[in-house]
Amino acid sequence: MIYSDKYELGQFVLSPDPTAVQPSKQKPAARKSSSPFSDDCYIKIHKMDNKNMEIDFIGFHFSLINAYRRIVLAEVATVAIEKVYMYKNTSVVQDEVLAHRIGLVPLNVPPHLFNFKPADSDQYTEDNCVKYKLRVKCRGKKDSRVPTIQTEDDVDTTLVDKLVTTDDLEWVPMGNQATVFALNPLTPLREKVSLPPQVEACNTSLVLAKLKPGQRLLLEAYAFKGLRGGHSISWPTAIMWFWKISNKRSFTISDL
Repeated sequence: MIYSDKYELGQFVLSPDPTAVQPSKQKPAARKSSSPFSDDCYIKIHKMDNKNMEIDFIGFHFSLINAYRRIVLAEVATVAIEKVYMYKNTSVVQDEVLAHRIGLVPLNVPPHLFNFKPADSDQYTEDNCVKYKLRVKCRGKKDSRVPTIQTEDDVDTTLVDKLVTTDDLEWVPMGNQATVFALNPLTPLREKVSLPPQVEACNTSLVLAKLKPGQRLLLEAYAFKGLRGGHSISWPTAIMWFWKISNKRSFTISDL
């Protein structure tokens, strides 16, 4: 069914579109309106933060709610790592597995400040790309050197004990990105966890690989703005679902 009325979905409210042209033909009073929204339709937000959102659509048909869900999954842009150039990998993790893990790392990058990379262009600019590098070497627990003290072979290389995490994925500014994002660096997203007093420390960064003494990782990664249609790494949510709450009805055992 094609509805003649247009509605605008705002941040907190669903209202009629003021620019919509109203039909000139008047409908009979006894006939039910073809609008998908009734007078008692409204949206109630129960919870909304930077991680989760829980809302109630009251009075809407569930097919319309599913359409909203599919629109969010398919048409909300995100920035994710798509290109990984592996220069050296002496760990036990295969190159393609490590690249897949890096591609799933959530990034603290605002998509609305970047452009889509043209499909017929291979140019990486500060307007459509974010660059990262990973240069790590396992020094081993028996190595008493401070991580900042490096030998000639360890120039620009981070010395780690065992684990390679997203904290070792270093952002490399391109063009004027260092100035534009000086207050909000484009680093991998790290979850802030409120710990109880009895817990001294907790590492919330994601583990990418485990190294043995002497093993190295050297790579460059490039993130681009994309949609879900291109790859699953561009999904804007981890999970998004809905359920229909029907009216309550009492029944007896004989009704089953």
